Amino acid sequence: MKSTVFSELTGKTLVRVDVSEDEVRFVCDCGQEYLMKHEQDCCERVVLEDVVGDFDDLLGRELLLAEETSGETHGCGKEGIWTFYKLATLKGAVTLRWLGDADSYYSVDVSVYRLHEALHLAQQQAARLAEVMPQAQVTTGRSSRRL
Repeated sequence: MKSTVFSELTGKTLVRVDVSEDEVRFVCDCGQEYLMKHEQDCCERVVLEDVVGDFDDLLGRELLLAEETSGETHGCGKEGIWTFYKLATLKGAVTLRWLGDADSYYSVDVSVYRLHEALHLAQQQAARLAEVMPQAQVTTGRSSRRL
């Protein structure tokens, strides 16, 4: 499934990229943050299998490309569903390869979120919860408050 949020990175300038096995966080010079991750479910496994390129080539330069492609791998004892995410500037490019179990019933999609939107949705849900459960302890983002 193509991520329209990922393609929004085209034209933006990255100032930081944080990478782990299960998520990648992109921070733009405008303050916007994006989170790329897969929500693991029960019996499946989706990981950031490989990174080709140097993130330093992307930092401080306008992204000219933010592209997603996906497909399946068969044979050689290694079956899986993969998705490549490519980012490029005039200086260089980085390709991220996510790999998931091909025989899984569960989704192997990787999602890209705008972090301020995710926080805003969590705050809205907390407010709705507070309306129906006034004595609940509600945590939103980095703060916690008793309602």
